Amino acid sequence: MGRTEKREAHLICGRELLFKSNLTLSFLAWYEENIKVSTSKEICTKLFESLDVKQGDENVDCLYDDEKIEILNIIAESNGFSIKLINSCDDFVTGLKEYYCSCRKELNKSVQPFLLRIQEGYSNLARAFKEATKDINISIQMELLSGLKKAMEALPVNVKKMQDKLMLQGWYIPLSILLNLKPSYANRIINSDITDVNDEMLSFAQEIEDNLLMEVELNFNNRYEFISESLRCHKEGNYRVSIPIMLIQADGITLDIIEKHLFTKQDKRKKIIEEIYKDEYLTDALCLYPLLSDSAITANIYNRKVRDYYKFNRHEILHGEDLEYGTRENSYRCIMLLKYLIDVNNYIKEYK
Repeated sequence: MGRTEKREAHLICGRELLFKSNLTLSFLAWYEENIKVSTSKEICTKLFESLDVKQGDENVDCLYDDEKIEILNIIAESNGFSIKLINSCDDFVTGLKEYYCSCRKELNKSVQPFLLRIQEGYSNLARAFKEATKDINISIQMELLSGLKKAMEALPVNVKKMQDKLMLQGWYIPLSILLNLKPSYANRIINSDITDVNDEMLSFAQEIEDNLLMEVELNFNNRYEFISESLRCHKEGNYRVSIPIMLIQADGITLDIIEKHLFTKQDKRKKIIEEIYKDEYLTDALCLYPLLSDSAITANIYNRKVRDYYKFNRHEILHGEDLEYGTRENSYRCIMLLKYLIDVNNYIKEYK
């Protein structure tokens, strides 16, 4: 990708023109908003406006068609488009779409480690960053983000403490929920009474309940009928049936994702996760950290004796040791677990 935002001189069809050879962030922002409603010709017209083409000190208001094609080829090459020869606006927009999607993915990946912390307490920094980089090439913005990330990517201890407290109570909280919460949420959970924590987790579980089956169909279609049946039992209040089915399917889903069972020796599951886990990434702590540790649901008999786990354990349920597991709250624990695993699956596919 090109690095400069200054106008450069190019010999275009016999005349020397000065223009910016890199796509500006302002153009890409416009492109994002208008991609679905603009034609290729309209997109290229907007692009030429952003290039600020000059001949000497004079603005160039009119470009010939062959000049436009040559300029589009220069822009494509400077920004690393995969398409090598541009013969039309349609060709350029095809390459632009691929380039844009690639850049957005990289930007999202860079932003994720400190996304939550920017939401609160760093809002002024976010606004200042946006203003300062509004006309900077997206590749340079990515470099700036990388530097900013290094200053902010130290993993907050409170995130792990929050996850540990939730897992002691048998709760797995999905990444899709966590990313919409303020950074202070972790500290609030740590200092909250267990009853308040359970009430809050129940409210989250009720929010995701209606869409869970659709997500199962999209991500684990082979398990749709089993989970559909378990959710039907859940809605009917038949929790003694809904819970075992969901626990069994959660084990199978984990096997699908990391080729290890959820309810297996922790060191086997941990070994797989450690290969992709980055301790400095906040999103890894939010999404993957629970798989590095045991919860009330997954803890073995030894750990259940030495830690104060809530009494909701898969081994005790499926082996007939616990006859009192069939509660509405525990069924919602399973719903949260399934949603959590779906988010893990999507997160690993997207970023790992």
